[in-house]
Amino acid sequence: MPRQFAIAREAKAQLREVLERLAEKHGISQKDVSYAIDGYADDMLSDLVYGLERDLEHACEEANP
Repeated sequence: MPRQFAIAREAKAQLREVLERLAEKHGISQKDVSYAIDGYADDMLSDLVYGLERDLEHACEEANP
């Protein structure tokens, strides 16, 4: 699995854990937690690893002109 996907998957799991704890503490539904993760966290994490992904693409292009 490419490194950027592993980073994003780990971060998403950690975000879910934090949001689930807060949701339980404050009476927020699991549906809302899932919506936040699926709707917003995926986009945020994609933006986060975009630079790494671009660096890897450039390295591949340089290695295979």
